[in-house]
Amino acid sequence: MSIVVSDFDNTILDKNYLNNINAIKNFVSRGNTFIIATGRNIESIKSEVDKYNIPVEYYICNDGAVIYDKYLTVIYRKDIDEYIAKEIIKILNNDLNIAEAFIDNTNGYSKDIRNVNKIIAKPIDMHKAEFVLSRIVKSYPCVIGYLSKHFININNNLASKGNALKYLVNFYHLDENEIYTIGDGVNDIDLISNYLGFTVNSAIDDLKSSSYKTVSSLEELLNRL
Repeated sequence: MSIVVSDFDNTILDKNYLNNINAIKNFVSRGNTFIIATGRNIESIKSEVDKYNIPVEYYICNDGAVIYDKYLTVIYRKDIDEYIAKEIIKILNNDLNIAEAFIDNTNGYSKDIRNVNKIIAKPIDMHKAEFVLSRIVKSYPCVIGYLSKHFININNNLASKGNALKYLVNFYHLDENEIYTIGDGVNDIDLISNYLGFTVNSAIDDLKSSSYKTVSSLEELLNRL
């Protein structure tokens, strides 16, 4: 049995997405396991999975800050301390470059600083966003962060896609030799570098340099296994 752990946006959901989804269904029908690892929360990713009827065994969500099984039971979670979250939100709200800042409690976005699984902020200027993010991670070593295309993303410093997959491997005694990972962005680096990792053509260069090989699409990888 092979296990494939895939990023969603720009990896499953790309210009080849219908072929990717059909390849996933075929892969799982042959007795293999498919896991999604995404920066999205469960509400967002589950709507996409349901839309296309994608067979998923586990959901690694919020960049690895929470894991759900296929029945949507939480089996792992790394939150941000509420006091620290309140301080970070204050910094973001006082920054003139930040249009909005939200708490992700895993089910959706809120202004309520409880059950803080991830913090999301929308900058006006992405280049200026680097300064406030750098200030936050230096002031609060218990969090990590990165810039995606449109947002600042902040997590518990133990939360990552790679760490979440490591938890699944240890808890369910999965065979690491049968695990293949694939992604495209900065939040996929430890997922790719710590396992037999592949990247799609559109992946960032730093990720490609950490991967085993670059493929044209998720479909290509699945059809090889």
